[in-house]
Amino acid sequence: MKILKTKIRLNYFVNTLPKQYIFAAIVVISVSAICFSLGTYLEYQTVRLLLLFTVIQLALFVNFGPVVFSSVLSAAIWDYFFQPPLYTIAIRKVEELVIVAVYISVGIVAGYLTLNVRRQKEIALGKEQRTTFLNYLANDLALSTSKESVADSAIRNIEKSFKASSVFFVPNGETKLTILTKSSGISQVDENHLSAALWSYENNEPTGKYTNLYSYCDGQYFPVSTPRGTLGVLGIYLESGDELEPESVALMNNFVTQISSAFEREISNDEIKKINILTESEKLYKTILNLVSHELKTPISIITGASSIILDADTAHNPYAVMNLSSKIYSASMLLNRLVANLLDMSRLESGYITLKLDWCDINELFNVVVNQLKGDLKENNVFIESDLNLPLVKMDFVLMSHALSNIVQNAAIYNPPGTDIRISAEIIEDELLISVKDNGTGIPENFKPLIFDKFYRIPGTKKHGTGLGLSISKGFIEAHGGTITVENVTDGGSKFLISLNINESMDISKE
Repeated sequence: MKILKTKIRLNYFVNTLPKQYIFAAIVVISVSAICFSLGTYLEYQTVRLLLLFTVIQLALFVNFGPVVFSSVLSAAIWDYFFQPPLYTIAIRKVEELVIVAVYISVGIVAGYLTLNVRRQKEIALGKEQRTTFLNYLANDLALSTSKESVADSAIRNIEKSFKASSVFFVPNGETKLTILTKSSGISQVDENHLSAALWSYENNEPTGKYTNLYSYCDGQYFPVSTPRGTLGVLGIYLESGDELEPESVALMNNFVTQISSAFEREISNDEIKKINILTESEKLYKTILNLVSHELKTPISIITGASSIILDADTAHNPYAVMNLSSKIYSASMLLNRLVANLLDMSRLESGYITLKLDWCDINELFNVVVNQLKGDLKENNVFIESDLNLPLVKMDFVLMSHALSNIVQNAAIYNPPGTDIRISAEIIEDELLISVKDNGTGIPENFKPLIFDKFYRIPGTKKHGTGLGLSISKGFIEAHGGTITVENVTDGGSKFLISLNINESMDISKE
């Protein structure tokens, strides 16, 4: 089906009308010759029926004029060569005149009815084909998830349905249009076509070939218009010599309408996404502001109070008091450092700006670094490292993974009673490195397990400590490595966090 010349034409042979008369004459003469050669076997009444049947069959292929011509020609041939007396067309009796008139009338009426049946069939096939094309387009547009995919679906369906190349123009924020996508057969679009497309965009009217403006262009341009305004222009490049037909125009207008609706839908979705992002950003900002104002008060108050006491002359001469206050300042500064680090890490995760610095790492060294960093937090717990000393080196970002593991271990120390055992282990099963952090503490209620990796979430009833970002950050860093983290309760009490990393995959999955 071409852009302006459909396969479903009601006057399919109208441009070859002289050939239809020749074709009809050849068919009638050929059938008559065959019947004449079989004259000893066929009665002249039988020949009349065969010729009448031939006229009816011709109506399936030619227009009404050639049908009338073939009916008259076959009647003359039958009267001259087959109806006694032979080789004369003289009509001596009224009965002969009636027979010839009835024959011609039957041929004409039967041919006309057959022609109408053919036309109705072509109309039905045309409607069915147009409906099929529209359904294909609607299905593709429904699956599109962006403006670019809508444009690609439009180009693809126009090529498939109309056998025509096309270009999708969108405004570039200035006074010009830019190409969003185009058919592979189009190398470039010259200034004349851009001017025609721009006029269509600015005036919200079709232009180009077979219109009053820019008719010298090879393409026709349809504005992609919606209630919110014109969103773009669809350029269809027509084949030379094609003529504009109502069926093609109606189908193309339906295409443009569906494409416009889908394009507007994606623009609305983009706006909704922006609004949601702004809403979430504002919500995150308020949450962080409230959290920071609350969580930072304690360490800052400790540092301020302890510092002011140390500066007192009486305290300065008491080494024990100075040592005790200095220890409090150090602990408060470490807490403050962790709070700021967590906020910065969450900011990096939210922005997607994480680049992994992959290198071969010793798992046992990773465990020892984490335990040493958390020496102060783990002083009231029993920590056991239970991994094989001969584990192979694994490629990972040592800093990020140690930070992720530190948050998990610190979480076990903070939210479990003093004296809780914390066991850190690792093993390799097939292609998976499994790191486990298990404790024998209070465990995690089942209904809260799906939520503990959410940002700023703390299990109700637990003591308020930290920002509620530790586990969320750990999950983000582990997933940046292509791994997963899960949590489950242990049957004999406590909980177990399980980190899984594929050690055979290329871990070049950094986010820019």
